[in-house]
Amino acid sequence: MTDTNQKLRAVLLAALMVLWVFAGTVALAGGAAAQSSSSPQESTANVQAGGAPGNLVVGQNSETQDINGIEVTESDGFQDGTAYVYIRVTNLRDQNVDLDSLSQGSYDATVTTAPSGYDGSASPSTASSSPNSNSGETVVTTRVTGLPESGAATFTLDLTLSDIDTTNANIISGVDYAVGATEGSTKDPYLDGQNDAVSSSTPESMQTQTFDINSASSDGGYSDEPSTDAPYVDGDLAFQGQNLRFEATSNPSENNYRLRNYDPTSAQPVGSVVISPTFTRTGDGSWVASIDTSNLEGSYTLTKNGNSEAQMVDTDEQGTETSIGGGDSGSAQAIDVLVQDLTVNLSDEDETLRVGDSTSVEFDSPARNGYTVNITEENGNLSGDDLSRIFGDATEIDEDTAQISGLDSEDEKSLTFNEDVVDAEDYEFNFDVVDTTAEDSVSVSLEKEVDAGADFDQAQFVQNRGDLAEINITAEGDLDNEDAEFDLIIGNIDEVGYQANVTVSPNETGQVSLLFNTYQAGQDQIGSVNLDSQYGESLVVAQEGEVVAVHQGTEDGTTLDEVVEADSYDLIAQEHTNSIDDLESGAEEYDLGVLTLGERSTDNITIHTAPGNDFSDFDNVDTILAGIEAGNVTESDEIAIAEDATDRSSQRRGDVIIHQLEVSGIFGALPVNPTVQDIVDSNAFTLQIEQQNPDTNRDSYNLDADATDVESAFHLVRDDTNNTIYIVADSDQLRFERGGSGDQIPQTEDEYEVQFNVTTSYLSQFTEESLDSPDDDESVNDTFEFVDREATFDTVDEEVRVQAADNQTISGTTTIAPGTEINVRARATADEGGEAFLKSADANVTANGTFEAEFTGEDSFGTVSNPPQNFTASIIQQSFEDNAETDGRVVEGDYAEVEISNQTSDGTTVTVDRVYVPDGGFVTIHDGTLLDGATFDSVRGTSDYLESGENTDVEVTLDTPYEGDNGTVIAMPHEDSNDNEEYDFVSSEGEDDAPYLNADGEIVLDSATLTVDTSTPTPTATPTATPESTPTATAEQTDEPTETESEDQPGFGAVIALIALLGAALLAARRNAF
Repeated sequence: MTDTNQKLRAVLLAALMVLWVFAGTVALAGGAAAQSSSSPQESTANVQAGGAPGNLVVGQNSETQDINGIEVTESDGFQDGTAYVYIRVTNLRDQNVDLDSLSQGSYDATVTTAPSGYDGSASPSTASSSPNSNSGETVVTTRVTGLPESGAATFTLDLTLSDIDTTNANIISGVDYAVGATEGSTKDPYLDGQNDAVSSSTPESMQTQTFDINSASSDGGYSDEPSTDAPYVDGDLAFQGQNLRFEATSNPSENNYRLRNYDPTSAQPVGSVVISPTFTRTGDGSWVASIDTSNLEGSYTLTKNGNSEAQMVDTDEQGTETSIGGGDSGSAQAIDVLVQDLTVNLSDEDETLRVGDSTSVEFDSPARNGYTVNITEENGNLSGDDLSRIFGDATEIDEDTAQISGLDSEDEKSLTFNEDVVDAEDYEFNFDVVDTTAEDSVSVSLEKEVDAGADFDQAQFVQNRGDLAEINITAEGDLDNEDAEFDLIIGNIDEVGYQANVTVSPNETGQVSLLFNTYQAGQDQIGSVNLDSQYGESLVVAQEGEVVAVHQGTEDGTTLDEVVEADSYDLIAQEHTNSIDDLESGAEEYDLGVLTLGERSTDNITIHTAPGNDFSDFDNVDTILAGIEAGNVTESDEIAIAEDATDRSSQRRGDVIIHQLEVSGIFGALPVNPTVQDIVDSNAFTLQIEQQNPDTNRDSYNLDADATDVESAFHLVRDDTNNTIYIVADSDQLRFERGGSGDQIPQTEDEYEVQFNVTTSYLSQFTEESLDSPDDDESVNDTFEFVDREATFDTVDEEVRVQAADNQTISGTTTIAPGTEINVRARATADEGGEAFLKSADANVTANGTFEAEFTGEDSFGTVSNPPQNFTASIIQQSFEDNAETDGRVVEGDYAEVEISNQTSDGTTVTVDRVYVPDGGFVTIHDGTLLDGATFDSVRGTSDYLESGENTDVEVTLDTPYEGDNGTVIAMPHEDSNDNEEYDFVSSEGEDDAPYLNADGEIVLDSATLTVDTSTPTPTATPTATPESTPTATAEQTDEPTETESEDQPGFGAVIALIALLGAALLAARRNAF
């Protein structure tokens, strides 16, 4: 658009404007009755305006002017019943307003308010003006007849003038306007403008008013410049349909501007006229034309006053005339008008589009950049506002149209079918270039928005070649029911050479869980798969939901030579299409994922043991993993069984064997829920259990698969997440054969190797090279030994000891599997010298083979009223020999005990036979100076820290050895009172780690003689620590310090007792000093 397009249409305020109000009376000489009827009389009329005249528009050749509400009042009637109304405008012609075309037909006057008795008419006469001194004035006179001749009378006159030519009008101001009236049948020549005297003096009857004619806009009251699309620039391109702006520098009425054909190859290049431009005078005095190119195509030139190149018009970039002359005589050139091509497409036009979808609109106009298109909907279903909301960068320009500006030759805009704007119906969008004839349209058939979705439970599913890939999908919306269907696409023929299309139906909660057999994929039935065939039943298996149809394809349409390769395979969950065979369906995509296949492997096998009673529970991976976490399934090379079991229906013979096999890429060759029997029967895999330590000249035992009920004796549990399978075996049901002799139960001390083998015939399907040698098999193995089911109680002096108190613990060790729950019993009979009782407590075997049974409540030993009380401890229903029966005793109190015997050594070590420390601690060796009161200096050495319970054969390395002679050794148990597992009695001067005391408050100790013999090697004593137990009280005490007398030194105990009492006194005094 040019600058002149900004010039709005200007209007001229009324050239003729009635006076506001004439409140006074025009006084004329003489009375009306005395005047001759042939001469005009001065009227005593009141003349006033009832309203303002309308505007005159500048630049028009036929404007209309309304002057309404001219009111004339006479107090004594109108002479001859006639009145003349005179309207005079001064200087209007000086402003180039042309009234010459006014004629009788250009006037229309109406008496709108008439006095009583009025029966006449109003007829304006031709405007008149003097060509001389009156040349600037114009007078329009209107004759009104049929007025009353007596009495007061008033009439109102409306006057309309047409055919006013304002084409060349200039801005004017200060125009004088006057209105007057006379009565009688004769006009006043002065007022009528026929006499020059009217310009030199104003009759008394004429009232004048000066007013300004102002513009209604900033453009000075002139017409707007015509609307154009582009400037006429000679030598440039234009496009058919554009309106080109041309501004002339000369008055077009005096110069002939013409648009002509132009052919540079012709002898007379400038040809015939095609357009004679129409010019508009604008407020700045310019003449502007709009040249319509709607019917043009080719080369054209604009000429001025001629048809030669010499008359060609040269213009600037705004289309304004600058000079004349083309060809050899000037720089003016022709313009080329081209037809703009426009092609509009949708980027997704071949796909199904739905309410709520987004796509792109592609614009292609090879010859033009920066153009604008208007968008409408053919059927009127969308408003301009609607269109602006769905097309990117579009704005509403009117009720039915939106517009996109600034498009390049190749451009793209978004299109979103917002659900609050469009419906599921057909739409045709029209695209029209605003300034050319270029147009195109696009049709869209919108489908209903799918209120459905299907999401993969994870973005990536990972599996190995040859295994079953589990793919889980959750459907929602309209798909969340068992009657709905959607499609799953696995792979892409173009990218990985394989693709499977699977139609599925969710279960009632919208769940779909599939097992995709990567071993079978592409191996048979390329095309539609028969789901009733054995192959079809195994290719895609539904764990949740239902498989409705399967179609698979390969790049060349034939079966694959090997198992699908390790790679990433696209997953697409999409809207169901009628044809599952259509690999390019273009349906609505719900979700995307990927299936990543890795290489298969055979890595390791590990033997675990578990409680025998739990065999039936270990049929799922969650239970096994929970057992491993809890320590109930433990790695072990020993499996506990009973040597004999007389009642196998009520007692477990052996524990569970769990083989943890780390292997992948085998399940596709097996049924969906495989068993160990499937492996035994397979040619692809073997499972062997073979004895490794046969008797001399004997064959090895092997698993007897015929005598063993494999289905009952084994569970096969998959852990796909960890590429692991667990082969769980019930050792009670295993049978072995040797040399044709079968159905043999396993024996303790037999060692077995378990071997899992993947054969070459199976492995050959994973590689392009054939594997023919058995050496190419993949094997893993591990070993275990059958051991006897044993249990040993923790004892003190070879008996189970508990106190006559609540919460007492009986502990021990066993060979059976950790996690096994056992029942420990304590049974006393009256013939054992006390009261009879039967108490029991449960315990679980820990990972290190220990157990602790706590007796409390009704089974508490606190109910034993007269300790000491003997009883028998046992564990039932575990196939232990004699139920592991062991003597026990209920005692009162828990005190330390120590035993040391006469011995010979090189003097650097002393061995304590047995020491019981209830709360852990140390055993210290004193020499005979303790008899002299050397409580601290008598210490020769101290053991390492001892755990609570009984410890045997404790070797103490002496800090101060015995040299050259025999000596007394005194063994004294000490507490670890500060719990730092360091002996601090001497360094703290008795403050810490005091000696244990017995029930009478006496120090517990024992003495013996050490013979020093340096000629013999120092004996090596290995302490045997008895695991923590609940110790019993020490032997019956006397009033003297505890002592175990040596058989070789009768009476020595009395001496020791004396020194012990002295040491105790010294220790007490030492403590009091602190």
